[in-house]
Amino acid sequence: MYKDFSHIKNVSEDGTSATMLLNKRIGNLYNEDGTLAQVGIQGDQFANEMLYLKTQNVKIIEVEINSVGGDVIQGYDIINAIQKHKANTRCTGIAASMAFGCLIAGVKRSIVDYGSLMTHAVSGGTDENKVLGIFQDSLKTLYIANTKLKEDEADTLFKGENWFSNSKKADFTLQDAL
Repeated sequence: MYKDFSHIKNVSEDGTSATMLLNKRIGNLYNEDGTLAQVGIQGDQFANEMLYLKTQNVKIIEVEINSVGGDVIQGYDIINAIQKHKANTRCTGIAASMAFGCLIAGVKRSIVDYGSLMTHAVSGGTDENKVLGIFQDSLKTLYIANTKLKEDEADTLFKGENWFSNSKKADFTLQDAL
C-alpha cells in the first residue's frame, strides 16, 4: 500500500509507526534561464503523505533528514506537517539551510555522530531585502520557539555560514547544537 508514496518508508508491521525520508533538495532548482535543473521534494506532497499516515492511525512518525535545504515556501509546508503531526526528526547526514528548520520542527530531534548542520542568512529568489528579512525573522521565531536559543543567539545563526559538526573545521560542535 505504501510503495506508491515518494517519502513514506518502513511502515511497521502493526502499522503504528513509520519513517519518512526528507533526502533531497527542498523544492525544485531552476537554471538562470528558468529551465528546471533539479526536481526536489515538494512540500505539499510531503505534507499530504504525512497526513495520509495519520488517517491510517500511524502513531509515531520519524522523519529522517539528509538534505542541503532549499526553498523556504516548500519548507514551510514540511515544517507545518512535522509540527502538526508531532513527528520526530533525525539528521542522518546533513541538515543544511531549510532542512535545518525542518529538523528543529521535530518533537524529538537527534543527529548521527558523523552528521552536520548548517545555517545561513536567507537568500535567493528576490533582491528585495524586506521579503528576505520577513522570511529570516519567521525562521528565527521557529528556532527560538523550538530551542533554548535567545534572540541574539538566534540572530548569529543568520550571519554568514555556520556549521555544526564533530569536525575540527566546523564553527560549532554537535554538542553545541544540543
